[in-house]
Amino acid sequence: MFTEWLNKPDTYAIEDNHIIIHAPAKTDYFEDPLSDYSMSNAPFLYREISGDFTFSCTILPDFTNTYDAGAVLFYADRKHWIKFAFENTDLGYPAVVSVVTNEKSDDCNGQKIEADAITLKISRKQKVIGLYYSPDNADWKMTRLLHFSHGSQNSTRIGISAQSPAGNGCRVIFKKFEIKNQAILDFRKGF
Repeated sequence: MFTEWLNKPDTYAIEDNHIIIHAPAKTDYFEDPLSDYSMSNAPFLYREISGDFTFSCTILPDFTNTYDAGAVLFYADRKHWIKFAFENTDLGYPAVVSVVTNEKSDDCNGQKIEADAITLKISRKQKVIGLYYSPDNADWKMTRLLHFSHGSQNSTRIGISAQSPAGNGCRVIFKKFEIKNQAILDFRKGF
């Protein structure tokens, strides 16, 4: 499914039905709108994709520190990308977090997630991107619906990433991968 690394980690494992990535300490994708903080060094395992698509996977992070996360990353270039993560937020609990970067990053924390694992889905139809999560891979909740013109129909990168910007590393298990070369039918409902 995935063929290339950006920021290949020292420790990872690729099995038949899951991938484990160990994010090193001080790794992140974030372009802080309030400061000069600029990071793009988190491990990212990806494949090239063009046209409409839908990608989902289940993410199980070992949360230790604030901002530890496993994420789906849609990456057009160094300053234009979307990170959709299951993160140990600075609010004191895990949540689904979306970060859309157009030169600078925004940052949007979702509601508290009680589950150990969550399934994240990203779908693109032309220049429209939908972000969804599900605790059971059936009941989808929309996190965000947006226009994103970077890499709209050209070949761009989709994949998985792990981060530990404030900690000493984070181990994340990714499993139940599904990718289709078509957008979802209902961008409000997520399927």
